[in-house]
Parts: sequence; structure tokens; C-alpha cells
Amino acid sequence: LQLSLNNSITEIEAWDKDNQLHNIVLTKREFSHSPLATSEKWTVSPNPNDGNIVVSLSSNANKTIVFELSNAVGKTIYSQAVEATKGYNVYHLNLNKNTKLAAGVYFIKVIGLEGENVKKIVVE
Repeated sequence: LQLSLNNSITEIEAWDKDNQLHNIVLTKREFSHSPLATSEKWTVSPNPNDGNIVVSLSSNANKTIVFELSNAVGKTIYSQAVEATKGYNVYHLNLNKNTKLAAGVYFIKVIGLEGENVKKIVVE
């Protein structure tokens, strides 16, 4: 079971062994559970990092996803295509694979998912 807590720690997103996303709501005396709508979300960690990151994402279907890293002026300096399966996926990316990244701000984009697709990362 994979858990993700929101800021108020009253709602939990959880993936079961069949990669189905569920919503668990906690209150003082009640507990409720319901399957979530199939939204596609993703996170990147750690941030800041040393050029090695973990991207976790939920996908609505089996599909090809592309990760692109751009520098502060928008130049793409890293690109990698992966195959995502329906449900929860985790990818370990070495952004220093071809060139050692200089310390600074970069933008990672996920192509192929619905919703927000760019996040800022800091390389130290």
C-alpha cells in the first residue's frame, strides 16, 4: 500500500496491490474510503537534489511518458522516454547521465500525463 498525505493529514491517497487509486478520509471518529477518480498526478523528490531524482506518478492507462529537463533559459538538456503502466509508477532518474549538471534551478516536464506537467527543481 502506497500512501500520500495532504497538508491537513485528513485525507490519504492510497494505491492497492492492483494499482487502483483510493481516497481515504480521516475524521476524529469516522473513517471512510472510496475509489478516487482516475486523475493523473506526479511528484519529484528530493528537492533540492544532486542530479539524482525520483519521479512518482499515477497513470490512467499504459502509455509512453517522456521526462524533459530544461535549464533556466528553456533549453532542453535531458530527455528520457519510459513506459508507464496503469496505476502507480516510480522512476529513478540520473540527470547527470550525459553531462554533470551545474548547481542551479531547472524545470522538469512530464509529457503524456493530464494536468500540471512542469515542476521546478534545484540542483545543488
